[in-house]
Formats: sequence, C-alpha cells, structure tokens
Amino acid sequence: MINRARTVRELVKRLSGISEIRNQALSLTDTLAQLDKVIKEAAAGLDGFEEISSIKGIGARSAAILLAGIGNVDDFPSADKLAAYVGIVLKVSQSNETDTRGGITKRGDKLMRTTLVQCTLVAIRYSGYLNVNRHPIVTPYRRPNLT
Repeated sequence: MINRARTVRELVKRLSGISEIRNQALSLTDTLAQLDKVIKEAAAGLDGFEEISSIKGIGARSAAILLAGIGNVDDFPSADKLAAYVGIVLKVSQSNETDTRGGITKRGDKLMRTTLVQCTLVAIRYSGYLNVNRHPIVTPYRRPNLT
C-alpha cells in the first residue's frame, strides 16, 4: 500500500509538471501570434510589401525579412548584384583553363537566404505548375528500396 501511494504521488507530480509545460507552450503560442501581428503591421508600411507578399509562398513574416534585409532595391545596379548580396549565386573557381562551378556561395545574409529557400519550397509544394515542372535538384531524397 505504501508503494502504491508513493507511485500515485509521483504520478501526480509528473502530471502537474506536464500541465505546467502545456501552459507554457500555450502562452508561447499566444506570444508568437501577437509578434506575428506586430511584424505584419510594421512590415505593411515598407515599400514593396504588398507586391512581394503577393508572390506565392511569401507571407508577411518572410516579406518583412526580405524587405528589411534588402533595404532600398535601387542600391543594386542589377538583379545579379542583388542575388550576390543575398548569396544565391553559383560558386565559380577559375584557374588557368579550368572553370569549375558549384553550388551557391552562401555568402551574404543567412536569414534572408534561408527565408528565400523556404519560400521557394513552399511555392513548389503548393503550385501546380512548379510542382509538375520542378528540377530534380529540389526533389526530396528518398532512400532506395533494398529489398
């Protein structure tokens, strides 16, 4: 009987801990929702917010990150310079007659690059055109069937 009472007390302590964690998670969810609302309101005042957020895959938070990171788009003489600033251009290694090209450079603002990649993946997932015609590089890895 003593062991059973101790087990019940331990179970009650664990359940109260789980309840506390659940309440903290709900509180954090509410706080994040409020922050999203504040970000959307602040970003709505930025030039180009309506245009960039109308692109499939780009929401208010992503638009705010991209617009804040880019600043004034007129500071970039060309789209190539903007792509290089974000770090989504190909690596190029040249030596004598050897010309090697690799993946993206990963230079520039990591948050902007990550946001842009995530927006692209969302657009691919929900766009019929992009999903049908997608390039094999963005095809998710699937383990080979060894049976």
